[in-house]
Amino acid sequence: MPGTQPNNDLWLAQQIAQLKRDIAALKAQRTQYITDASGHAQAIIGDIAHDPSGNSTGLSGFGVALWNGTSWVQAGDSLALGDFIPSGASARPGCLLCDGTAYTLTAHPELDPVATACPQYVAGGIFTVPNLKGAGLVGADPTGVHLPTLKPALGATVGEEDHVLSITEMPSHNHGGATGGMDRANPHAHNIPVATSGIGASAADGAVRSGTITSDATDINHLHGISAQGGGAAHNNVQPSHAVNWFIYTGA
Repeated sequence: MPGTQPNNDLWLAQQIAQLKRDIAALKAQRTQYITDASGHAQAIIGDIAHDPSGNSTGLSGFGVALWNGTSWVQAGDSLALGDFIPSGASARPGCLLCDGTAYTLTAHPELDPVATACPQYVAGGIFTVPNLKGAGLVGADPTGVHLPTLKPALGATVGEEDHVLSITEMPSHNHGGATGGMDRANPHAHNIPVATSGIGASAADGAVRSGTITSDATDINHLHGISAQGGGAAHNNVQPSHAVNWFIYTGA
């Protein structure tokens, strides 16, 4: 009736009921729109690339977009093309499992947007999903500011599960085993008994004579062999981890 004030509580209850219906419908439909009392779309839930009329919103991804009266604004919990998502599930809507599968773009034109957003995974018209099985993620550092040895570029694969130390990677250490501290040119003498008969006998009275033999060898120092230890096997190089599935959001 003219002059009657709108029942705000009733309108709010209707909007809440509509929101619940929209959320439930997401299980069967990719995109839903929340409208105001006049039927104007105020929010998009799902694929936020287009408004209810099919016009581009200027956004991309899967999540929530809000109408601010002038344009669509992507909510903070929305996904962008190329986002990585860890999950305990075996599949996610709008995503591909990061298992290294290669997709020909002519056969899969729905992947063109993510291929454009992530050119590091495209070569020869083929979009190859990064293989994150058994792998962790690290920030790209192509100039080597924090990883000067690896210098991982965006999309690069680095690191190793196990590693065998090379000699240059071993800590500096000393096995010893050399006898030192002696003058190599220092002669030394030994007292040698002289027998009364047989080889070396010369005294007629049977007395035992003694004499000296002088050695002036120039190499007194010598080395001791030390048995090798260790098996030379690789050591584990993986931090304690929990295994999940990694997905890349493609919007398809």
